[in-house]
Amino acid sequence: MNTADFHITPPSSYQLHNLRMPEGPVSLELSASLLDNGTYLNQAGWQEALQESPWRLITGLEYWGLMENLFDNQGDEHVKTVRKLLADDFKQHWMMTGTQIIYTPNGLDRVVHGIDQDNPLVVEADITGQEGYLNDYMRAATKALLGTDDIDKVKEVYGWLNNKKPYLWRFNKKPTQEVKRALVLGGSSGYADIDADDDVGRTARGVQKISTGNKGS
Repeated sequence: MNTADFHITPPSSYQLHNLRMPEGPVSLELSASLLDNGTYLNQAGWQEALQESPWRLITGLEYWGLMENLFDNQGDEHVKTVRKLLADDFKQHWMMTGTQIIYTPNGLDRVVHGIDQDNPLVVEADITGQEGYLNDYMRAATKALLGTDDIDKVKEVYGWLNNKKPYLWRFNKKPTQEVKRALVLGGSSGYADIDADDDVGRTARGVQKISTGNKGS
C-alpha cells in the first residue's frame, strides 16, 4: 500500500518526503554521491569528519525506512532511481551507518542510533547470538538494529533490492568487557549483509532530516 503523499525529488540530492518511520512521517534528503568522494573511514573517523558538515550518517532505522518505503511505493516514478542508488552502494561497498552496537559482558546489549547526533536513540536488546541467514530467532536483534521484527518483510525487501538473502553478522558469545562495533550494510559478498560486528574503514552516504509531518508534493 502506498504511503500518503510519498514522493521523491531528484537529482543533485534526493528528497524523500513522508517516509514511514517509528517516530512518524519524516522527510529526508539523501546525498546523491558518497561522502568525501568515497573515503573509507571507521565510525569514529566519520563522526570527526562530519562535525562541520550538513550531512550525517544514515542510521540502521533510516536505512530500513528508506528500503521499505521504496518497496511499498514502487509506483513513484523516481523509486527505480533511488533503488538503483542503494543497490549499487550495497553491491560495490560495505556502507557505514550511524548505528553503533555496544556488546556487554552481562545483560542486554545496547544499540545506539545516531551516534553523530545530539540526541541519539538507545535501545537495549540481546544482539549477541549465532550468526546466519535472517530467521525468526533473530527478531529481537533485527528490531533493535533496523526497527522491525517482520523477518518475512525484511527478506522480501532485500530480495527486491539486490536479489540476495539477508545475513546477520554479530558476536556469537558475550565479551569479557564492553566492545563497540558499527552496524554496516552491504551486499558485495554472497549475502545481503547486516553486519553488527564491524570496526574497520567503510564508505558512507549522507542524510539530512529536512522536515517532519505529512507535507504534500
